[in-house]
Amino acid sequence: MRKCLKCGQELPDVAMKCDVCGSDELSFIENTKNNKTTAKKPKSVIIIAAVIAVSVILAIIFTYSYFKTSVQSEPVKNAVIALTSGDLQGYLDEIPQKMQTDTENYYVEQNGSIEAFKSQTESALEENFGENYSIDAKVIDSYDFSEDLIESLNSACKDKGYDLSFESGKHITLRLMVESKDGKTKNYSAVEAFSVSTNGKWYYLPNEIFEETNKEQTAN
Repeated sequence: MRKCLKCGQELPDVAMKCDVCGSDELSFIENTKNNKTTAKKPKSVIIIAAVIAVSVILAIIFTYSYFKTSVQSEPVKNAVIALTSGDLQGYLDEIPQKMQTDTENYYVEQNGSIEAFKSQTESALEENFGENYSIDAKVIDSYDFSEDLIESLNSACKDKGYDLSFESGKHITLRLMVESKDGKTKNYSAVEAFSVSTNGKWYYLPNEIFEETNKEQTAN
């Protein structure tokens, strides 16, 4: 509303002059009711903004946690799937380069050659699951290596001449799933596997090396 400064008459907002005295000296009167309503609006905005901020933070935390776990477990999943399918080269690609030659020689000695290993593995899979089958792995549990175990691993690697320095490691349990295309034949099994990081990158750790180190640590 407006108010005449000369006679004090209250007038509509659209008034250009006073209906009583004819003065054009008018002023606006503050509407207390409207101001109270207006004052409430920022609180709603603040609440909505707070909810959005919390949602964004939780999403960031979840994404970071998922990404971190994925980075640590991906080499293990890839290595286990590759070895199960007979892809020895794919398996070797997931372990530290300095271990690849010895690991390859181990499987070649057992099977004759990389090609023979692949052929034998694929034949066994086809015999049990048919020509078309799928292989997948899912992480079902994991926990970090202790500092003592990391120290023992580094010592064992040094003794073997690998000259590797692991910063951290993770014990990972996978559910390995092999299924025929029609779904009639399935094989689910738990696989214990291990990942280690060196120079900020994560690798699959061949079980033979871990088992030797774990036995030594247990004996001591």
